Amino acid sequence: MGGNNDDFEIGDVENFGGVKDKEFSHSLLVMSAMRKCLDAGSKEMMEGWFNERRDIKGNLIRTYVEDTRKAFIESVRTLKMIMACDIDKKASLKIKKCFMNMKEKEQIFIEQENEGWQRLSSFEKSQYLKSGAKHFDKVLSHPVLLKHFIEYELIQWRNIFAELSRLTKRLDFFKSEMFEA
Repeated sequence: MGGNNDDFEIGDVENFGGVKDKEFSHSLLVMSAMRKCLDAGSKEMMEGWFNERRDIKGNLIRTYVEDTRKAFIESVRTLKMIMACDIDKKASLKIKKCFMNMKEKEQIFIEQENEGWQRLSSFEKSQYLKSGAKHFDKVLSHPVLLKHFIEYELIQWRNIFAELSRLTKRLDFFKSEMFEA
């Protein structure tokens, strides 16, 4: 068998995978989503913003810096979506409680915003609207109250993540499989 290997060619190794690579592992998918949550949640939680600079020709270039609060919330939403088939009664109740807490807090802030709006004079209301701000009776729109709500919402999403983490332990997700480091 010491023949000539001149017609041996190395193909595209990026797309190479064995049969094992094509197997679906729900626990690996959950673990990957949990890592995303941890990465997103371990950063400073800041509102997104635009960096602005001018190029050589004077054109304005705007670059969006991600809202890390929203990134964390979306990563936990994705994890919750992935684990939808795993959620037991205990987790379901705790997660529903978090959603109820968010809805109740949002309603409290909407009521505060509406009460503040009602106390404004006609002149103050017109000045507020002229500044580009908006007021909606059933939607939280005041920037300060909205910021407080998002901070509260983050706490609730952290609670949801914690419950999903406890659920993986209850389901013994990561003890039954061997993982390579």
